[in-house]
Amino acid sequence: MNKRWLLGALAAGLLALSSCYAGRLLAKAASVSDLQQQEEEAKQEEKELQEAKQDLEASLGDLNSELYTVSNSVQELQQQIDHTRTEIARLEEELSEAEEKAERQYEAAKLRIQFLYENDTDFSWVALLEAESFTDFLNRLQYITEITEYDSRLLEDYRQNLETIAGYKTQMEQENQTLSASKEDLQQKEDELRSSIADAQTSLDKKSEELADSQKKSAELAEQIAAMEEYERKLEEQRAREDAKRLEEIKKQEEESQGTAQTPVTPQVGEEELLAALIYCEAGGESYEAQLAVGSVVLNRVNSPYFADTITGVIYEPRQFSPAGSGKLALVLENGLTTESCRRAAHEVLGGRRTGNWLYFRVNNGMIDGTVIGKQVFY
Repeated sequence: MNKRWLLGALAAGLLALSSCYAGRLLAKAASVSDLQQQEEEAKQEEKELQEAKQDLEASLGDLNSELYTVSNSVQELQQQIDHTRTEIARLEEELSEAEEKAERQYEAAKLRIQFLYENDTDFSWVALLEAESFTDFLNRLQYITEITEYDSRLLEDYRQNLETIAGYKTQMEQENQTLSASKEDLQQKEDELRSSIADAQTSLDKKSEELADSQKKSAELAEQIAAMEEYERKLEEQRAREDAKRLEEIKKQEEESQGTAQTPVTPQVGEEELLAALIYCEAGGESYEAQLAVGSVVLNRVNSPYFADTITGVIYEPRQFSPAGSGKLALVLENGLTTESCRRAAHEVLGGRRTGNWLYFRVNNGMIDGTVIGKQVFY
């Protein structure tokens, strides 16, 4: 018993020596995990910013395209307005000339008609006396009548022409007003589009800056993670050497003491449930073989003089099983999250089914020699 105690004391010393490195490694791993989470969040933010930037760029492109179309429409309307104004000026000139001509024709016709009616009798007698025959007299009277009718038709034609020109001028003026109103509306829309483009460009510039900051943050986090992972790798190598040295010492001491047999372990009240919960925390998502292996490690430690001699003592030994220290184990027990598979594995291991003589297991990183089961290596 004294020899077992001495061997236990030696192992405890080795445990204390390596626990410092283990604690630093666990703390560092937690930091890396936090940084990786931050990196994932930064990448997600970067993705969202990139999508927002692309949306803004597309929106800006649409606005510029619309502005181009509206500006062309404004120019076309201005050309139409200029053409209409030129046409109005031409019509005003024609109307003025037609009015003057009509006025002159009207005055001339009025004088002729006045002369004919005022001198109708004398003129008729003169025409009769000068006529060579009665037929000639009738022809002369017909000529006078035709002149009168011609003047009437001519005045009517001028009147209708004036009305047509005036109507066309009115139509041109109305069209000019419509075009001018449309131009004002388009110019207002053009101003609104320019304002929207300015706002969109400002938002795009801001989003580009945010994206650049996010990309910089992601790059910085990646550098920190890479540095921490390199530090972890070195700690893993150091811990592996410490574990190898410790195992070598344990094996040497066990050989001197004729080894330690795998003796049955009688669980105290609640320890089978505790063992099942630990198996769930460490290998709940692994194969049943891995779950049996985790339970075997716990009972192997109970049988070893270098660890506590109870399941509870082994599981809650400082810096050994991270779920015990992080509170995850307590959470699983409190909420009854242990699966049927893990409970069965704990029961079989306590019944004597140990699948190996391992005392340790860790996530397999290729640096430790041992039995690889799933994602873990047992040694």
